[in-house]
Amino acid sequence: MADWIHKNLYEDTGNKGEPLGYAAPQTNTSDWSSMKLPQFFETAGLKMDGSIWFRKEVEIPAAWVGKPLELSLGAIDDYDTTYFNGTKVGGIGSETPNSYMVQRRYTVPAELVKAGRNVVAVSDLR
Repeated sequence: MADWIHKNLYEDTGNKGEPLGYAAPQTNTSDWSSMKLPQFFETAGLKMDGSIWFRKEVEIPAAWVGKPLELSLGAIDDYDTTYFNGTKVGGIGSETPNSYMVQRRYTVPAELVKAGRNVVAVSDLR
């Protein structure tokens, strides 16, 4: 079975974007393409299996500083690692059966929440 899996299924080669700083708020993403979400990769013209990174800047009001937040991303096909201001706040991998159906809801710790610009980054492995 292990040989069949190795030959026929995508193998996770690790999160290569994290050491490149893709989750860090200061990373310049001006040359990244944009994609309207939610939609299937195939609908967006991405005919691939592998890893893709998404980032979104969000404005947080001062009244929310020092309070934990709930980050709700919906279902992600297949696996994810999710960051808030460069810190991992959640993720679901191959250990989760039917991971593509699992709604992602992660708690952002209060100490990560700051007023103004904040960055959500998601590494999506499919």
